[in-house]
Order: sequence, then C-alpha cells, then structure tokens
Amino acid sequence: MLWLTWRQYRVALLIGALLLVLYGLLFLAELFASVHSLFDLSFFMPQVVAVFVGAPFVAQEREQKTHYVVWGQGTSRGRWFLSRLAWVTLGTIAIAGLFCWSANAMTGWLEVTYNYTSYWGRPGIVLGGLTLFGLMLGVMVGSFTRKSIVAMALTFVLLLICYVVYSQVEHRLIPPHIQYTEYQGDKALWGTNDQFGIYAGFADRQGDETGDIDSYCRAHDPAFTTNVNQCVKDLDLQWKRVYLTPDQFWPTQFAGTALLLIVSFVLALVAFLRIRSAVD
Repeated sequence: MLWLTWRQYRVALLIGALLLVLYGLLFLAELFASVHSLFDLSFFMPQVVAVFVGAPFVAQEREQKTHYVVWGQGTSRGRWFLSRLAWVTLGTIAIAGLFCWSANAMTGWLEVTYNYTSYWGRPGIVLGGLTLFGLMLGVMVGSFTRKSIVAMALTFVLLLICYVVYSQVEHRLIPPHIQYTEYQGDKALWGTNDQFGIYAGFADRQGDETGDIDSYCRAHDPAFTTNVNQCVKDLDLQWKRVYLTPDQFWPTQFAGTALLLIVSFVLALVAFLRIRSAVD
C-alpha cells in the first residue's frame, strides 16, 4: 500500500519540492518587491495541494477503476482510504511545514531589509492549516465524482470561495480592539504599521459603522452636497477604529489554524463515509 501510494503521488511530491526550490531562488534573486508578494506566493501552496493532490486522490481511482484491485484482495474500503490518506497527509504536512518555516523566515528578513516591521505580513502557522484544509477539500470533492478533471475544477472554485469567506472571519476570531474618537478632519487616526486594521471610518453614536460616508450622507441627510465635514457634524458621527495589536498575532494564528483543522477533519470524515457507502 505504501509503495502504491508513493508511485501515485511521487509527481505531486516532486512538484512540491520544485516549488520549494523556486521559492528559494526567487528569494535569493531578490525578486520580491514587497512583503505582500511573498505572502501571496506562499498561499499558492494550498491551491497546488488541493487541486493536484486532493482532487485526484479518490476521483482518479474511481475513474480508472484501480480501487477494485485492492478491494478484491480483501482490503476494506475504510482501510484502503485511511492508509493512503495518512501517508499523503504526512507528506502534505511536511511540505507545508517547510513552506511555513521558509515563508516566515524570509518575511522576517524582508521586514528588516525594507524597514517594514509588522507581524501581520507573515503567513504564520495558518498556512499549514490552509494547506491541510485544501487537501481535505479536494479529497472530499473527489469522493463525489468519478472524473479527475471535474473534481479539480470544482476544488479550485470552492477553494477560492473558501478563501474569501475565511479572509472575512480570520481576524475576528478573537475580540479586536475598538477605539472611538471625535473626527478631526485629516488628523483622523488610521493606526500604526504594527497594527492590523479591520475597520477605520465613521460610525454613529451607537457604534454602528457607516461604511461609505458619501452614500451614508446622501441616505440620511437630504441637504448633503459634497461637504463631508458638514454632514459629519450634522449627523453627529464619530471616528471608529477596529484593529488588532501585535500581541494578538499568535492568538489569531492559533484560532485560525484550529478552525481549519476542525473543518479539515469534518471534510475527511465526509469523504470517509462517502467511500464506505458508495456502490462502486
């Protein structure tokens, strides 16, 4: 079983190794213009694992009907699935761990080089959680289809949707700091580089955020023209900042990773139950 798993996924592991090499070459060549480009590149890893490893994990077996060979030898469906998934998961964790280490180390170096000090530009350990989540998402999708290409396409789309959803909740997993001040025109507080800003804008006296101030003024002040300062004064608005401080970086990372691991376990369980109950 181990040898069969290795033969099936050695190409994927080779791709992961080549990505690590490419990652190092880009770093040595100083092709990164900013910390953010490094951050974006590191999150390419979950996409590769999800689409090229997770999606074909079951779908390819069902498409080629090679799973019948193992099942016909007395191996149960559950054992067949779990034994293969265990080795692929270990390989994924190992490669993701190297990516986490290299991404965080390189980001730290770039922060010093470009005089940009902020924990929030680092992928942290959540990159490992996202990679494992991508793997399990692909496995789950592949367990419901017999076509590898279909599974890969669906996984790609679903992963993008999950990224959008996760990005909206990631920095609200722990209570952020909230600050209210009187609006002072151009002197309104936007925060410092070592803080992660979730919201910076106007709010009413109950703390409800206004969003786009022009739209808000037009909806609540019939006399509004283009004078935002007058609108703010007439509606008695205040300046609101919602942000995270550097000491909240790791709690946010741990909370996000824990959430991703729980969802990954649920996805793996769904795939396992699907394999056990499938008629083919």
